[in-house]
Amino acid sequence: MEFLLLDWLGNPAWMWLGFVSIVGVLLALDLGVFHRVAHVVKFREALGWTALWFTLAMAFAGLIKANRPQGEAIEFVTGYIVELSLSMDNVFVIALIFSTLGIPRQYQHRVLFWGILGVIVLRALSVLASLLQYYGFTLSGAYGTGFKAPSVSQAACDFCFAAIPFPALRPEKAEGYEAAIGWRSADGRIEGRATAYHLGVEDQITYFFDTVTFDSYYINLARTRSTGLELQGDLAL
Repeated sequence: MEFLLLDWLGNPAWMWLGFVSIVGVLLALDLGVFHRVAHVVKFREALGWTALWFTLAMAFAGLIKANRPQGEAIEFVTGYIVELSLSMDNVFVIALIFSTLGIPRQYQHRVLFWGILGVIVLRALSVLASLLQYYGFTLSGAYGTGFKAPSVSQAACDFCFAAIPFPALRPEKAEGYEAAIGWRSADGRIEGRATAYHLGVEDQITYFFDTVTFDSYYINLARTRSTGLELQGDLAL
């Protein structure tokens, strides 16, 4: 359990774990217990929840004042009030999105909850990526789609020989993605990278040759797929 006392970003690890656990429990209670049944949130209910979360925030500020160096509680309250004030523009944007998309009022809280949870996850991934970079790691990813019509040579079927009519070719459609993690030593002498990739193609155009009849022409393959893992390493001697 010694790792709980390790310093991480200026605070012991147990403090960060406790903070994340509390936030997770509160989010689970919000959606899984208090709003398990979708309903329209009235003004009185919204005001009550706002007062509750504000009270919890001020109680947390009291804990900071009692257990942390002087001034940190004021910094927390200042940041909380500033963020609470700035969130008003988010309210107008959210109301505009909900009205534009026609989301029923009874489901708006649930949609908003998952949106906020998505933001938390994305920010956590950003923090994780920064920490990995600090220790020499890099993360990267890519996603793409493609469309390719048959070329003139393929459509006219140059150098094709067949007793049967040449098949009509359909355009290719491709979708691919990759994710990679790399590491570099502090002195830059050792580098490594692992890349996982996937490429799927529908109606891939390929040249076909029949070894029995010697017919040759272009055809569409209904679906092709390539998936793999690429490893790369460099060592400067």
